[in-house]
Amino acid sequence: MKYGNKRLRDFEENYESSLNSLVSKGHIIQQNNLYSLTDNGKTISKDVRKQWLIDFYNDGLIRSAESMAHAIFCEKVFGKNLCQYNVLDMEQLETMLEVMNLQPNQLVLDIGCGLGKITEYIAEKTGVSFIGIDNAAKVVEWAKKNTRTDLGKLVFQVGDLNRLQFPKEKFDAIISIDTLYYAEDFVEVIKKMKEILKPDGQMGIFYAQGRKSDDSIEKIKPENTKVGLALAENGLQFTTIDFTETGRNVWVRELAIAQELEEIFKKEGNHDLCQQRIVQSKDLIQRIDKQLEKRYFFHVQK
Repeated sequence: MKYGNKRLRDFEENYESSLNSLVSKGHIIQQNNLYSLTDNGKTISKDVRKQWLIDFYNDGLIRSAESMAHAIFCEKVFGKNLCQYNVLDMEQLETMLEVMNLQPNQLVLDIGCGLGKITEYIAEKTGVSFIGIDNAAKVVEWAKKNTRTDLGKLVFQVGDLNRLQFPKEKFDAIISIDTLYYAEDFVEVIKKMKEILKPDGQMGIFYAQGRKSDDSIEKIKPENTKVGLALAENGLQFTTIDFTETGRNVWVRELAIAQELEEIFKKEGNHDLCQQRIVQSKDLIQRIDKQLEKRYFFHVQK
């Protein structure tokens, strides 16, 4: 939020000149005092949004990792401090590990590994080897320096889930913990994940999908989510566990603990990290209560 507000202020201070520049470059057009993106502008906007997200996560994740308040927050909310920046508590994580039954001789890909602490925890508990990818370069560097990469079980590298650059049938398993929201084309991303998975490989995917109030509730059934449809399109069968209620309980804890620790976050200069949790928690609790949001774990067997 701190980073986003700065970017917004920069734009507001140069609002008129920024619009004129975008028009002159052919990125937007003006008709009847309304502005809209040109085809060229739409293409560029995707790159701009991608870079904004990278900068946002580089800033937010690293500040979270270095925050004592955030460490306490994670311990109280999730049951263990793994620098979580999502809604994955230990109940969900342990359920995934039980279902997937990863073995010490296996190689696993973690898509969107972030700071790498969840990856490290799984590697230490199961004995598997990991390649973790994330498109936030500073976050990847932090993971390299602050996890047990010296044991030879963990490799972290910059990578884009929309452009997975690995040989076919390389991995025994792939996990994606709340990261497929950034897929540009779900069918193509799942297709590539399938290609780099060994013939008897498996995937573990955490994903939440919402709906508008006037959408049918059918839209948030597992088989109708973007992930479910993409898996089916690629001929992949899956089972699901509904973690919606568990997720709601996590959001309730996030709200309570964020409010409890708010002054500590402020003193650190990280009040925005706390505010993010409070705002997001309130919103998600309401959406779940109105049956506008469902959270699932997808277990996929190739």
